[in-house]
Amino acid sequence: MKTFNDYFAALSEQDQKALKLLALFCGPLLLYFIILKPGYSYYSEAKESHRESSQLLTWIEQNKSKVQTTQAPKGKSPELPLSQYISTSAETKKISITRLQPQGDKGVRIWMNEVSFSSLMEYLSELSNNGLTISSITVDKTTNPGVVNAQCLLNNV
Repeated sequence: MKTFNDYFAALSEQDQKALKLLALFCGPLLLYFIILKPGYSYYSEAKESHRESSQLLTWIEQNKSKVQTTQAPKGKSPELPLSQYISTSAETKKISITRLQPQGDKGVRIWMNEVSFSSLMEYLSELSNNGLTISSITVDKTTNPGVVNAQCLLNNV
């Protein structure tokens, strides 16, 4: 700081006045561009983000009931034993189950060969609507168009 004071004292009176005027002009500009403008910009962005978040929260709260009512309804649990229910419902859709293997108390793994893809989807949709969940499914194409081999793990919830 002492070197600056020495330098300033060594300047002519006109140069000292010019430097003082320059400082009076640049000081507020620096204050504005370094502190005030970035602070206000941050404030404006935060305010806008808060407004958007509030609108999103309002929209979510308004549509929460729609989401809850459009969830897949839990169908009635089949009255027959699970493996028997799966077999009889497959017969009604004209689907041949080649293998049926129980998986614990509430699960069954089924294999179906040479089944129409659309029939398979209708069958699985019916099972799902009646309270069964499809835990895993593997579908393989065959040489015939629209015909697949499938393996599913079904659970009774």
